[in-house]
Amino acid sequence: TTTTTTTTPTTTTTTTTSTDETVVEWIEIFPLNITLSVGNNNVGWPVIADEAMVKLSSFRRRNLYGSRNGVFRYIWSTYQRIGWVELYKIIGTLDALGSPLATLRKVRRGAVDLFRLPIEALVLDDTPGVFLFGLLRGLYSFAFNFSDALLTLFMKVSYAIAWAFTYMSLDPHYRRRKSRVQRRHPRNAVRGFVDGVQELLYSWCDALVGPVLQPILWVRRDGAFAFFPGVGIGIVGVPTKLLGGIFDFFGKSLEGVLQTMGSGIIVQTRLHAVQRPEVEVNRWLATTRETILCVSKCKALSDDDDGRHGRLRDRWLALTTANLHVISHKRLVTATTYSDYQAKSVPLMYIDRVVVPTSPDTKFSVMLTRIIHGHDSYTFIVPRRSDFVTAFETKLHVTIERVGMQFGKVMPILSVPVGASATSTTTTTTTASGA
Repeated sequence: TTTTTTTTPTTTTTTTTSTDETVVEWIEIFPLNITLSVGNNNVGWPVIADEAMVKLSSFRRRNLYGSRNGVFRYIWSTYQRIGWVELYKIIGTLDALGSPLATLRKVRRGAVDLFRLPIEALVLDDTPGVFLFGLLRGLYSFAFNFSDALLTLFMKVSYAIAWAFTYMSLDPHYRRRKSRVQRRHPRNAVRGFVDGVQELLYSWCDALVGPVLQPILWVRRDGAFAFFPGVGIGIVGVPTKLLGGIFDFFGKSLEGVLQTMGSGIIVQTRLHAVQRPEVEVNRWLATTRETILCVSKCKALSDDDDGRHGRLRDRWLALTTANLHVISHKRLVTATTYSDYQAKSVPLMYIDRVVVPTSPDTKFSVMLTRIIHGHDSYTFIVPRRSDFVTAFETKLHVTIERVGMQFGKVMPILSVPVGASATSTTTTTTTASGA
């Protein structure tokens, strides 16, 4: 499970008394993105192979009052309600149900390409015959994604039914073997068909000899009193293993076809392992035909409308001789081709100056002469800020402005003893900034 959390400094007013009462003037928690994936396992958990992406929205409240535990319970209950709303994304991605959400995403991608690619070819290029070429690309994308969605749906449903029959057989040795088989994936359609036939023949042979063989095995292991349980397991295994073998055959065969199409489990695992994010980013930068000065993973900070807070996003920052590119790797890998992805690019002619704080040494801001993408400045946090600052100064001759660190102010507002009583009230306002 991969969890990404972003938090921000907040302005709070806290009142503490002998009754443990707390007042929070302002609290904000940025959105929480959770990517959940569950593979084949021996404990019987439903498999989630398509990565269920759950997003918990931001939490913003003013003037929360109550005990400290009460404030935390309120925040926890709010996220519980949001989690129940997002639960359908986990259920809709279960392989036991055929992963309907992943199937709908593939169909939607093919339907969008069917209309988008011909229209883009007609509008963006006036070469004769380019509309027909775009139409063929759209038809291919639609046919590929639609067939991929149907085959994947049938494969997962077949595996889910075979898994159910495996557990209904009550044979522990049969379960362990099927668990090992599920973790082996065919590499092509021919191998998938061969593996399917092998599982079909093994299940049928085990089902037919089970009523005779199972009592003997149970007596050898647990003694004479295990004879009747062995007979029962052998009889129950006849229909369950016969039907389970049939669905195993269909599942292995369909998985082999998907591997040949280039969208199977082995292909996906190899792509995730080999194609690192920096490889995808450099390939996209190669399509721009610009001279690259420095590239780094960063946190991009954009101001909200009130100008007080920012939202940190995982991005890749690339500085070239013509532009400053802010690249989203998630959108880049979901694009059909590299040319379809459009990064948030800032031309160098629009950069007025670069503001560099003395601390921390990983943060700098780019000030613009005119508004781009709804902002007139961008703030980045990179592992090695010196690479970008040196490139701005020496190669691009951009003005660098160095500023000092601005610290928050802490000042007592009220401190009044209550007569002869031992109870006192203290109110403190703390403003955090520049973190």
